Order: sequence, then structure tokens, then C-alpha cells
Amino acid sequence: MDEQNKEDILKAYNVWKARGNFPPDADKKVKLMCSYCKKHNDKFVVPDPYYGGAQGFEKVITLRD
Repeated sequence: MDEQNKEDILKAYNVWKARGNFPPDADKKVKLMCSYCKKHNDKFVVPDPYYGGAQGFEKVITLRD
């Protein structure tokens, strides 16, 4: 998930929270995917493996190692 995905999810959450049974801290649990990466310095951009061929996919797979 990148920053735009996070914003979209939080907007949807603000609409749905009145209709759903969400924990009070549900919005705090929305995190950027790269915040879990150990070998990737950029915490705001998720690399797109599609255009990188096999190497692109390999890079994305190993980001969390």
C-alpha cells in the first residue's frame, strides 16, 4: 500500500465507521506496506515489480527479509 491507498482507505473508513462495528483505533491500524520493510529505505513508495521483469519481482519479494 502506498500513501494514496492509505488516504483512500481512511476516507472510506470515515464513511463506513458509523455503519460498521469497528474498533475505536481501527484508523490507527492502517499502515503503509513499506513500513514493514527491513531492506527498503523509502517508506512511502512501493516498487512496482511489473516493469522490472524477474528482477523486479525478486526485489519486492525480498524487501521484508
